[in-house]
Amino acid sequence: MITANELNRVIEQHDFTFGNPVLQLNEFIGISQPTMTAFFPQTWGWWLLLLFVTLFVSRFSYQRIRYWYSNRYRKQAVKRILSYKNQPVERFSLLLLQEIKQALATAYGSDTEIDLAKLTLSKQALLNPGLSKRSVNATASIYSPNGCNANKSVIVTLAAIEGLALLLLLDLTAEHQCAFNTSLGDAWQQSLLSKIDDEQAVLAMQNKLIEQSCIWLIHHTAAFPIALQTAITERTDA
Repeated sequence: MITANELNRVIEQHDFTFGNPVLQLNEFIGISQPTMTAFFPQTWGWWLLLLFVTLFVSRFSYQRIRYWYSNRYRKQAVKRILSYKNQPVERFSLLLLQEIKQALATAYGSDTEIDLAKLTLSKQALLNPGLSKRSVNATASIYSPNGCNANKSVIVTLAAIEGLALLLLLDLTAEHQCAFNTSLGDAWQQSLLSKIDDEQAVLAMQNKLIEQSCIWLIHHTAAFPIALQTAITERTDA
């Protein structure tokens, strides 16, 4: 009777030689598993590099998100203004005025005070760099309320600004990439007060106002121009 040991010996010698008596299964060399590669830096230099990259990405992401959040009102206002195209001219002009003043309030604050004399002087100086201050004061009086001297401060808030002062402000805050203080702006102001019968003129005005308003919304400065800001001491003296 064959014992278990003999059976095992026969199996080792015959069944696992694959027909080759020299080849023994127990002589096979096992495959060694490669060492796992670590996913974390092994030296302090890589950790330092990882820290710098993380800080850079975090700062860049924060700035982009902050920029998007601060300027989202621009695209929203552009979409609304484009939707006003088919409105009657009286309603169109009023809605456009509301959108522009709302954008001014969002960008600079509705309670921000502005000196109309500074606004007029800034416009004159930018249009005529060689113009002396005395000449500017003489010509600026036509833009001041009641024809008063431009040196006299006339303080208003952005929420209350209107008329020619509004047109001047839009041109200045857009760094002259749009042109409101023109016949276009005059027609816009007129349409707020009276009806315009010429339909072709109305259509041309609406298209041009939409174009200029979109340009202003996209390009107006993020910060209110320093030259137009009213100092606290000036308000106290007034």
